[in-house]
Amino acid sequence: MSTSRIPLTSSLLALFFLPLLVQCKLKEEVKGSSPLKFVATLPSPLNETSGLARGDDTMLYTHNDSGHPPDLFQISSTTGRIINTFRIPGVKNIDWEELAADSSFLYVGDFGNNGGTRKDLVIYRINKSHLSVTRPGEVEAIRFSYPEQTYFGPSNRHNFDCEAMIVLGDSLYLFTKNRKDLATDVYRLPKEPGLYSALRVGHFNTGGLITAADILPGSPTKLTLLGYEFKGSRFKSFLWVFTGFQNADFFGGRCTRTELAEDLQAEAIVFDSDTTLLISHEEEFGTTGRLFKLNLDNIQ
Repeated sequence: MSTSRIPLTSSLLALFFLPLLVQCKLKEEVKGSSPLKFVATLPSPLNETSGLARGDDTMLYTHNDSGHPPDLFQISSTTGRIINTFRIPGVKNIDWEELAADSSFLYVGDFGNNGGTRKDLVIYRINKSHLSVTRPGEVEAIRFSYPEQTYFGPSNRHNFDCEAMIVLGDSLYLFTKNRKDLATDVYRLPKEPGLYSALRVGHFNTGGLITAADILPGSPTKLTLLGYEFKGSRFKSFLWVFTGFQNADFFGGRCTRTELAEDLQAEAIVFDSDTTLLISHEEEFGTTGRLFKLNLDNIQ
């Protein structure tokens, strides 16, 4: 395994990523709530679904949160039915929080860091064509740390948790779940196995905790960030949509925010088409996990 690190002092990189450090140039905040269309109830093995990635036109990949076996599931995007279950050998599910995919690999983000104490943050890279025959030692690891994190004592007010990740070009981009300032920081990593210091390339005031991300495949000019905030004892979910940006300047175009009508701890999101999203949530308040669809035409 490579032990290369991303140089953090490169002036060239700093200049290249400088536009990410500003807010959207044309900001529009959408008032009111947007309805979700119920798609399916998820089966009981998926009681804490925490990541979604597109497989094909009718299939999704997903997984559960911490405390569950290291399993990846193929499910129907229309019924939620489990098609296949793959046990990933040689790894643990310490706190799997996000799933992303490119044409060859799945990337499993074991980087949940609620208390801010973890020093074993990792993204597992798994060949999609070998899922059923993956053997111990064949799962590749992208290990990383946040160079800005210097304190690792227990805390519920820190900016080094993460539940959102996308793939773009030759890089992975992580969107942190900032418990301290209710914003998100964007970190870049190579999508090759190795040991890295993550490069901070952006910041955005989301006004809540970010739990998932996806970017429109094929024409990567549309990014969505899913999140929630607490209002009393309930989760209030929201969605940010960023459009019209160039390359990885995610916050350099137009952005909108909308509240989701249902009270739920939404944890995973994936594009179903150019204009629709699929969103899943965990079991909560006596309900089972469910899969919903959202039409972006209603909020843009």
